[in-house]
Amino acid sequence: FESLLPVPQFGRRLRAQAGLALLRRLNPAIGRIHPTAATAPEEEFGLFSYSLGSAQFEAQWRIPSFSRWWETAPRATMYAEFKRLLKTIDWSRRNSGAGRWVIKAPQFLQDLPAVLDAFPGASLLCLERDPAQVVPSSASLVWNQMRIQSDEADPHWVGHEWLRKTRLRQEMSETTLRVRGVPRLRIDYEAMNADWRSQMRRVYDFLGLELTIDILRRMEGYQSRARAHHGHVYDLGRFGLTEIQLNSAFADGSRPSLRTKRIHGKG
Repeated sequence: FESLLPVPQFGRRLRAQAGLALLRRLNPAIGRIHPTAATAPEEEFGLFSYSLGSAQFEAQWRIPSFSRWWETAPRATMYAEFKRLLKTIDWSRRNSGAGRWVIKAPQFLQDLPAVLDAFPGASLLCLERDPAQVVPSSASLVWNQMRIQSDEADPHWVGHEWLRKTRLRQEMSETTLRVRGVPRLRIDYEAMNADWRSQMRRVYDFLGLELTIDILRRMEGYQSRARAHHGHVYDLGRFGLTEIQLNSAFADGSRPSLRTKRIHGKG
């Protein structure tokens, strides 16, 4: 509810619940693909919409000219507004975060220079996943979002667009990281699924934080309650893609970071 309505106002949790209920009524598959709730942890994609940023809109409507324009447009103003909204949320929580945020959105890969300018001193946690899973999973989410907005959402167009987008984000982020020294930790997606405790110990060590028994127990409790993506079935063929096309797009052997998180210190 904070991502959708960052400024405190009466009934915003109920409004978020109603909005989610409407989305699931219009397309029940959304609940399986992106399980969430009004008070659940969520990506900050809603905050981009206040600056007409591309992250939310290009995943719902087919407007290629808008997406291409945003890929080269200046982003400093958007991320200045994004940061102000984060501070507003922190204030509404009575500054409980003391200026420290954990934020996560695939958009950050594409906008990494602007992100790092807005949040100096950031550290990156890069959860890496095989492109053969990243591309159809992302395409599935986008296609099902577009189906809510249009009766003519084309899964093959979505597949090719998100293959291009995934590769673009990887290229832009790697170009940035080659010239900017940013602390980062690479985490394998399958390793996290196989043994999340050991991977979280790596994360805490990287950040210089203590992973206490109490924190670990709280993580275990959250993990036991979390709703997995049960029933979310996807493959390349559903979106008009082949292994040959995928291999060609990532011929250099690169692996895109599906989710990039940042931890920002006080300031």
